[in-house]
Amino acid sequence: MRARDFLIEKIIKPATAVDQTAMPPSGEPGSDPLYDLKLAIANKIKVLPPDEKTQKALQEIEDLLAHVGAGGRKGHIGSELESINDKDVHRARSLLAKYVLSLDMTAQQRSDLFSRWKNDKLVDISALLSVGKHTIPEIIIGYDDPKNPAIKELVDDLSQVAALGQGKGEFLLSVLSKRITKLHKGDLDVAGRQIEVKTQDVGGGRFYDQEVRPDSSYSANVSNILKTWPPKAGLKVKATSGLKLIDLISLGEALPPAEKEQYFGDVTKLLQSIFPGMDVSGILRGMQVGNIGAAKQAYAVTNLDYYRNIKTEDEGILFIDLSKSVAEFVFFRNAAELAAGGLRLHANTVYPVSSDPRNAYPQMRIIATKAGSVPTETPSIAPVPAKPKAKPKLTKPAVTPPSPTTPPPGIANQNTTLATSKIPMGQQPR
Repeated sequence: MRARDFLIEKIIKPATAVDQTAMPPSGEPGSDPLYDLKLAIANKIKVLPPDEKTQKALQEIEDLLAHVGAGGRKGHIGSELESINDKDVHRARSLLAKYVLSLDMTAQQRSDLFSRWKNDKLVDISALLSVGKHTIPEIIIGYDDPKNPAIKELVDDLSQVAALGQGKGEFLLSVLSKRITKLHKGDLDVAGRQIEVKTQDVGGGRFYDQEVRPDSSYSANVSNILKTWPPKAGLKVKATSGLKLIDLISLGEALPPAEKEQYFGDVTKLLQSIFPGMDVSGILRGMQVGNIGAAKQAYAVTNLDYYRNIKTEDEGILFIDLSKSVAEFVFFRNAAELAAGGLRLHANTVYPVSSDPRNAYPQMRIIATKAGSVPTETPSIAPVPAKPKAKPKLTKPAVTPPSPTTPPPGIANQNTTLATSKIPMGQQPR
């Protein structure tokens, strides 16, 4: 137990001619106010069992004592972070120090972590920017190293941090590699290449910002759709958020044939105002045949192409999915590269008609091409209820009392004769 012997010696070593710092100048144990505490700790150390738990505890104490002059363990970690030649690490030094301090690791594991960190050996840049899907163990070097589980613990913690104007995932990469630096909102410089970052955590990534938005005719097109077509189709808009893509399909199906051409002409104008300069025919074809899956897929691809046409300075898009139990990273430039890797974009609910233009650009995630059918969507429009017909009031028919009837003359004379010639019972006629 070399560590135990070292600590006991360190704690209660008496003053000698060589070392005059261990005891006060008088050399009297009683003159050291901490002597009894040091002795008590040394005695407890002596009786510790010779097992792995004891070894780990002694190594932690030894490490703590080694950094007393450097401001303790926190001061030492702060100095280690400062020695990493990375401006993102320096900006987040206090925050990173708290996370490193919370890790359950030995001095040797911490030394290994900082060695990788300083030498930029934590992030595999080549894997990160290769087309296709990669899990976090493929991106972070040492993530699954059984000899140093602290690396995985730190990475999992930092992947949930949004700080310094950076979102989740973005912050993780920028502080773990000197070659990854924050540029501006949503962008990273990765080894000299400008990359757009989209992160899915609770919701998906949205291809929309101040540059990527509808043109000036969008509001008028929205107003025209809402005022003109639901009434003509005999439908009522139930949702206050606007009309979904499935609602626009339902409207087209409810209209008489003579109205459809004009309706889809207005829908074309709407889509062209959402994606100026883009071909929206694929979306329209899906809508006209009532295929919501095809329409949504075409909508997602058109949204991506429109975004990429504007963001020409970005070499590609890095999509980070933190919603999975094991985080996934996908780098791509277009839908064709996703398809080559067996992947595709999936749009959540699409609101082409909305008072908020942001809703026209849906949250999206990346799924496997063979992920199955699109979940069924329920339209938010319904037939206008017909006004109930007024019930007719029930009135009793007037009853006319029967008028007395006068018998014909022959009958009347006979009745009179009979009345006057009646013979009382028991008498004989004369």
